[in-house]
Amino acid sequence: MDIRAAKAVITGGASGLGAGVGRYLASRGAQITLVDLQLEAGQKTAADIGPSARFIQCDVTQESAVEKTLQAAADAMGGINLLVNCAGIIKRRAEHDPEVFADVIDINLTGTMRICTAARAKLKEAKGSIVNTASVLSFFGGGLVPGYAASKGGIAQLTKSLAIAYAPDGIRVNAVA
Repeated sequence: MDIRAAKAVITGGASGLGAGVGRYLASRGAQITLVDLQLEAGQKTAADIGPSARFIQCDVTQESAVEKTLQAAADAMGGINLLVNCAGIIKRRAEHDPEVFADVIDINLTGTMRICTAARAKLKEAKGSIVNTASVLSFFGGGLVPGYAASKGGIAQLTKSLAIAYAPDGIRVNAVA
């Protein structure tokens, strides 16, 4: 795909890796929609990037919000042909609490699945791509971050599974760690 033709949705786009991906893609001519729960940070990042960037606040744990967000992004950009999943949290030491563990899994892993599922039809139209964010902890445990490590291990396997499932639709699915 020619990056200048990219119409990308980037989750976790308000800061960190997601914001960095957004800056890179926009600097190469892509249209981007940053998606994040952090309203002020997301708006600032989009404004800093410039006119090819927009921001939509979204909680990836809410299926209806994810669907509305992807539709709004597609409407604004004239479609979606790239989805980059960077939304995630890490809560060192606290993840041994089952509730915190569940929250980390819901955002990092299940949130990624929600976004991929909601974007599938739009990506099929465009023969687009998904890039998921795994981690070196996908391959090694993390004593202080069992939820994060489990979620990123899940991302690695989810990516492989979706690559198989979405291949007939012409959608490529990869992960970076």
